[in-house]
Amino acid sequence: GAVKNAPNEYAKRALQAHLAQTREVYGRQAIVWQAGESTRYRGQQIDEGVDLSAKLVQQQPDLAERELGKWGSTIEALDIPAEAKAKLRDQARKKVAFNAVQGRIDADPAGWKPSGAMWNMLTSEEQDRALAYSKQKRDESDREAKARLAETQASSFVTVARDVVDTMGVDPDGYIDLPAAQAAAVERARKAGTITNADDQMRLEGYVAQIAGYKERDLKRAQANTLSSLYDDLEQNGGDFQAVLSSRAADINFLSRDDRMRAMNYAGEVATGGLRATDWQVYGQLIDDPVLLRDTDLGALRDKLNREQYQQLVRLQGALQSEPQAEQNIRSTSAVVKELMADAGVKKADDINQFHSMLQLAVDDELAASGKKQLPQSRVKELAASLLTDVVTSRGVLWDSSSKAFAITVPSDERAKIEAALQADDLPVNDYTVMMAYRNKLESANAQ
Repeated sequence: GAVKNAPNEYAKRALQAHLAQTREVYGRQAIVWQAGESTRYRGQQIDEGVDLSAKLVQQQPDLAERELGKWGSTIEALDIPAEAKAKLRDQARKKVAFNAVQGRIDADPAGWKPSGAMWNMLTSEEQDRALAYSKQKRDESDREAKARLAETQASSFVTVARDVVDTMGVDPDGYIDLPAAQAAAVERARKAGTITNADDQMRLEGYVAQIAGYKERDLKRAQANTLSSLYDDLEQNGGDFQAVLSSRAADINFLSRDDRMRAMNYAGEVATGGLRATDWQVYGQLIDDPVLLRDTDLGALRDKLNREQYQQLVRLQGALQSEPQAEQNIRSTSAVVKELMADAGVKKADDINQFHSMLQLAVDDELAASGKKQLPQSRVKELAASLLTDVVTSRGVLWDSSSKAFAITVPSDERAKIEAALQADDLPVNDYTVMMAYRNKLESANAQ
C-alpha cells in the first residue's frame, strides 16, 4: 500500500529500504524474545525438578551427589546461554546441598557435625543458616527427650506410689500412715535408680499423697454406705445393736473406730426414742456446698441431724439431682442468709446455720403451698427479714431484735401443745410453724 502510493521512484526506493530495516529489527527482537522465553521456560522446568530433588535428599541425604550430578548434566545439555546455565547450576547446588545438610541434622540433631561434601558446597551465609537450624533442632530434640523422660518417670512414680499405697493398711480412724508410705516409695525408687535429685523425691511423695488420698476417700465412701445400711437395720429392729452385731459383724468391723461408736450411739437413740440434736457444723458444710450435698450419702449422717434437718436436706438433695435450677436456688438463699446475718451482727456459725434451716423451712412451706419450683429472691429476702425480726433462729429461741440476742425459750410442754394443735388443724409441724404459733401466743398475752 504505502510503496505503491509513493509519489516518485526515489521515494518508493527509500520507503522500501526503511521497511526492510524495520523488518530486520523486529525479526531480531522476536528471535531474542523467543530465546528468552525458551530459557525461562526451561529454567522453570529445571527449578521444579530441583525442588523435588531437594525434598528427596532431605529425607535421604545420601542421594545428594547423585541428584546434583543428574541436574548438572541436564543443565549442561540445555541450548541456553552459559550465564543462564551457571545460574541454574548455582540454584540447584543451593537447594540440594542445603537440604542434604538439613537431612543430616534431622536424622541426628545431637550428633551432627558441620562437615562433608554437601557442607563444603555451602556459602558462609548458608552455613550460618544451617548452624542455626542445627541449634533449633537440637533444642527441640532435648525438650522432647526431657518430656519423654518425665513421662516415663511419672509413669514409674505412679506405679511405685500405687503399689506402696496398696500394701498399706489404714489406722482405726480410716487413715493411711502417709509419712511411712512416702518413705517406702522413696526407698523403692532409689533402689530402682529412678530418683536422681530432691525434686524427683518431692514429685514421688506428691504422687503417694494423691493416691493415698484417693484410697482414703474411696474407703470413707464405702464406710458411709455401710453405716447408712446399718442405720436402716437399727431403725427396723428398734435399735437392737447386738442383733446387728451378730448378723453383720464383718460390716461393723469394716467401719472406722469413730463410725462404730456412732452406730452404737444411734442404736441407743433409736431404742430409747431420744431426739437427736443437729450438728450445725455438718449442716452448714452441706448447705453451703450444693455439690457436696448432692453427692453425700445423707443416710450415714442421720445421727448428726435432727429428723427435721435430715428430711430438709434429703429434699434439697433430691432437687439437686433432678432440677437444674436447684443449685442456684440454694446458693441464692445462702447469700441472703449471709448478708442478713452480717448486717445483724450475728457471727456465730451455729446461729447462722440454724437461721438458714429456719428460712429453708419457711421457703419449703411456701413452695409446697404455691406449687412453685422456686421463689423470687425478693420473696426469700422478705421471709428472711421477717424471721430475723420476729421468729426463732434456733430450736426454742426467739430473735430479740432490740438486743440482737437469742432469747425467750419455748417450754417443752408448750411445744407439745402447739405441735398437737398444728397436727389437729392439718398444718405443717416444724420449728418455723411452732415458733410462729408461740410468738402469736406471746403477743396475744402481752396485748391483754
